[in-house]
Amino acid sequence: MENENNINIIQKQTNYDYNTSKEKLEKFDNNVEKVINDYLGIGVEKKHKSNNSTNQKIYSQIRNLMDESSKTNS
Repeated sequence: MENENNINIIQKQTNYDYNTSKEKLEKFDNNVEKVINDYLGIGVEKKHKSNNSTNQKIYSQIRNLMDESSKTNS
């Protein structure tokens, strides 16, 4: 019953027919918002947030610098 309501919502908000709406719901794990965003071409960007401390960032930069310099001197 809930699935039928979701299909009706998608059909009202998009030009999808019943079968296309059902397929898209299955593809997007029954998430109506994701189906409509896909229809509108709105991509979901995943934010990559690093949980590195300041020291980890510093040493990472030092490692990168050392790696780059070793490549150019080889």
